[in-house]
Amino acid sequence: MNEKCLIGQVVSLFNISADILCYYEKEGILSSRKDENGYRYYGMDDIIRIIDIMFYRGLDIPIKDIGDITTAMDIGSIITVMSENEKIME
Repeated sequence: MNEKCLIGQVVSLFNISADILCYYEKEGILSSRKDENGYRYYGMDDIIRIIDIMFYRGLDIPIKDIGDITTAMDIGSIITVMSENEKIME
């Protein structure tokens, strides 16, 4: 895989829509950069973040909590958020 992926490549790779990626960016849990030609792209760190986001969304963790988890990356915070969401799901 290249050091960067264009948005179309990410959409194909993860079978998600470009709108979802834009939504994640709008919510502040993902960021992209632009090439000289203005095309949006994602680096390897962004790809890993997308994988994390998809994992937490699969557990029905709200976007706001995903933002907290992925920016803090404090294991205690992660456990707390996941426990709270587990109680909600029960």
